[in-house]
Amino acid sequence: MEELRLAARAYYNNSSSDLQNLAINFFRSMDTNGDGWISFQEFTRFLMDNGYNWVNPNMFSQLDTNLDGGLDFWEVLTFYYIIKTRGVLCNACYAPLHGLHFTCVACMLRRGARHL
Repeated sequence: MEELRLAARAYYNNSSSDLQNLAINFFRSMDTNGDGWISFQEFTRFLMDNGYNWVNPNMFSQLDTNLDGGLDFWEVLTFYYIIKTRGVLCNACYAPLHGLHFTCVACMLRRGARHL
């Protein structure tokens, strides 16, 4: 996930102001109470209301890098980058995958896969 965080920040920092505004508006659309912080409830409501039901709600904890129980703009930016640029997800838990994989290691181990 760290690679995606770095890529999201670099993409944002090197984007036009129009693209940066799209990311800011994406964050604001999630922040329904306007406090500048996305709670787990706001995150899951946003997922359901906007057709992102394929996203595993556990992604919230992966995005919350400072472990404060909410997502700031930069943490949401990683999510925005993922949904706009990544299409490869684990078939079992829908976590974003790096490289050419069809399931993440955690799910493969949980399922007791015998072959890599």
